[in-house]
Formats: sequence, C-alpha cells, structure tokens
Amino acid sequence: MLALVAALLCQVATAQTSQMQHWPEIDTYVNLNSRTRASFFAARTDDGLTPESIQIGPNLDIFLKPFLRKRLRTNNVAAQKYLMFRVGYRYGTGPDQPTEQRPIVEVTPRFPLPAEMLMSVRNRADLRWIDGKFSWRYRPRVMLERSMTLSRVSVTPYVRGELFYDSRYEMWNQNAYCLGATFSVRRYLDIEPFYEHRNNSRSSPAHINAFGLTLSFYLRTNAQRN
Repeated sequence: MLALVAALLCQVATAQTSQMQHWPEIDTYVNLNSRTRASFFAARTDDGLTPESIQIGPNLDIFLKPFLRKRLRTNNVAAQKYLMFRVGYRYGTGPDQPTEQRPIVEVTPRFPLPAEMLMSVRNRADLRWIDGKFSWRYRPRVMLERSMTLSRVSVTPYVRGELFYDSRYEMWNQNAYCLGATFSVRRYLDIEPFYEHRNNSRSSPAHINAFGLTLSFYLRTNAQRN
C-alpha cells in the first residue's frame, strides 16, 4: 500500500492535465435469499460521461459457495462467497451529453490469502449504447482487502487496480488505482471513503484524481427478519 501511495503521489505531482473530482455514491442492497441479492446504484462519476453526469441502475447478484469461515467483517455478503455472478443495467445522463444505456455482466471469484487477507478478481463487460451507437468495454480489476477492529467498529482497508479495454479505440485506453476503506458502522450501513487516480489516453483531462464517498445500505426482507 505504501508503495502504491508513493506512486500515486508522484503521478499527481507530475501530471500537467489532471483534474480533481468528487464522486458520491449511494447503493442499496436487499438479500432475497442465501444465494441471490438485488441492489440499486446511484452515483456521480466520469465513467464515460462528464463529471457532472450521474449513473443509476439495478443489479442482480448470484452467489456460489460461502467460505468455511468469515474473512471480512462487513455487511456485504458477497465478501464471504467464493464466486459471484452479476447482471445489471446503467443509465447515464448529464448536461449537454448524450445518454448512455449500459447492460453489464460481471464474474468475480475471491481467493483467501494468508494473514486473513482476501483477493477479488472481477471481470466485467460493459455493453454500451451511447447516443444510439454500440460499443463495448472489458474491465478486469484486482482487489486486496483485510478487516480489523478499531474502537468496536469493523474497518476493511483495501487497494485495487483496474484496466479498461474500449472497442471504439481497439486498445487499453484507461487504468485506475484506488485506496479506500469500508467502515461497518451499523448492521445495515457501510461507509466507504476512497481516493482514485485514473488515466485515460483518449480524454481531456487525461488524469483524474477523485475523492469519493459511498454509502451502502443493506436491507432485509420480512422472511429474514422473522
């Protein structure tokens, strides 16, 4: 983590075409049963649109086989599963920008590591219709995380890196590096502050430094309450 922080600071110091942004996000999850979960996503982001744009949309998650013991102390049940499949949809819009319709498909295996660490390897495909024109992206992402307890609050710091292949340019045109932590402050609420540095060879500005805050709400069905 220290090495990654140093590298990011060097990139920020030398970038001549960088921009600072803020990315708030709210996610709501409902566990339908032990193997499926529905969720809804709403965020401000520059992912394919302008910083003033928003993206919203639902997801359906399917889990396979839990770990023998709990690795991460968060409200996110996906962190305790070896494999997760996700299908979802994103709608993006912004001032003076074309709208985007984006079905997504994800497969995320997780691997327990020594020292109670967990590695996730997410493989995501974006099917994009921007102003009626179709393109696609492939987005592999690797994430390392570990839980600890601070003053009775479960904290899960993480580091992750992501690459983007865009069919419009037939090249890997983006990469992103992120440092963050998830604070489980209630049984139904996780708070996740993070910092992300993103490089894009096909946009202006070419470098984004973003501070984000994600609020994740975990709701239970009546059957689960009973």
